[in-house]
Amino acid sequence: MLSSYKTITSNYLMTIYPKIDTFQKWAKIYKRVPLQSEKIIPQIDIALFFKQFFLNSKESFLYESGKGCSQTSRYTLMGVPNSCYIKIEEKQAIIKLSKNSSEVIGSVDDGWRALNFKRNTPNYKHLPHFWGGWVGYISYEAGHGFEKLPKRKRNELELPDAYFMQVDRVIVYDHHKSILKYIIATEYNSNDSDYFQFINEINSVWDKINSITSSDLLKKSIITQNKLSSNTIKSNLSSSEYIDMVKKAKEYICEGDIYQANISQRFDTEFKGDQLELYLKLRMLNPAPFSGFLKFLEFSIISSSPER
Repeated sequence: MLSSYKTITSNYLMTIYPKIDTFQKWAKIYKRVPLQSEKIIPQIDIALFFKQFFLNSKESFLYESGKGCSQTSRYTLMGVPNSCYIKIEEKQAIIKLSKNSSEVIGSVDDGWRALNFKRNTPNYKHLPHFWGGWVGYISYEAGHGFEKLPKRKRNELELPDAYFMQVDRVIVYDHHKSILKYIIATEYNSNDSDYFQFINEINSVWDKINSITSSDLLKKSIITQNKLSSNTIKSNLSSSEYIDMVKKAKEYICEGDIYQANISQRFDTEFKGDQLELYLKLRMLNPAPFSGFLKFLEFSIISSSPER
């Protein structure tokens, strides 16, 4: 069994583990040791909680589940990054792996190698979910770095093929047990004072969590007042171009070259408003099993999908 500290906060017990002796034991073996705190918080609107907790964050992420089948939609993850990131573009990668270092320009392969998981990263039995690491996206265009494909089209959106930010503080909500967790997984310097500094940080964060969950902040409407006019939405394909693509796909299927095809088009429109409010409205109108909000300094990605 894991030993732990227990602190009375509100009506439920807040648990912190492991204790310092176990923590130091693991720190001698692993570069990162997650320090977890948790507390039962039933009937929480997790998206509203995210909005209030990370309201002023320049970068953040929310990976929401809980609406799908129990086997795959148990945990919702959220957090903000530290100062490390990896951007992989068509011909180069921009890499920052330490808060005290500057950006390094490397090859595309250098970027992918930097994203590899550490070989000595353990699987902690008390953390069967994500507890820290890289959070981001990989675009379809990144496939050119792995396979010989036809010459890629111009990058009209001017976005990286892949963009990841490093996260060493994570909030996890267990929808099965109604447990909210705050996890610190930063690098440990084998110093006792670091451990107790983390404990102080955990207590401070839970003061903020308790303040949000015990107030009326989670009862306020999340509906954005911004409206999108369908007159401003434009496709990157004409109707005839799209129909031609469908006809070609049917021919390939009849000839046995393919058995399915993902024929898509991109729609563009101007939007002036808060990106998170737009995500919250999409979440309400299209309550899919999995949804996500990924906020970078330069842009945001909003997703609502039946697939994980």
